[in-house]
Amino acid sequence: MTRPTTRTRGGRHGAGRAAGRVRAAGERAAAAKGRLTVALAGLALMGFGAHGLATHLDLPGWAVWFAGAAIAHDGVLAPAVLAAGLATTRLRPRTGGSSRPPS
Repeated sequence: MTRPTTRTRGGRHGAGRAAGRVRAAGERAAAAKGRLTVALAGLALMGFGAHGLATHLDLPGWAVWFAGAAIAHDGVLAPAVLAAGLATTRLRPRTGGSSRPPS
């Protein structure tokens, strides 16, 4: 399927569109270069952190901290947040509108 071509009178509109496309392509290229720069900086920082872990890691201390964080989250923090959510839905004042909560 081919697209019909549209012709404009005078060259201004066509040139303006072409310039806009060139400008948009340049902006996309600049954004891609910025993303690449940030990604490379992030990879360098991750490498620095991995090197620090590999050379200075106290494995038993790290394992205790990691297990303690998991227990604190799953055993204390998550149930507390769920209980607070349940309490706030039960204490919510009834309105005369829809029974659905606001979105």
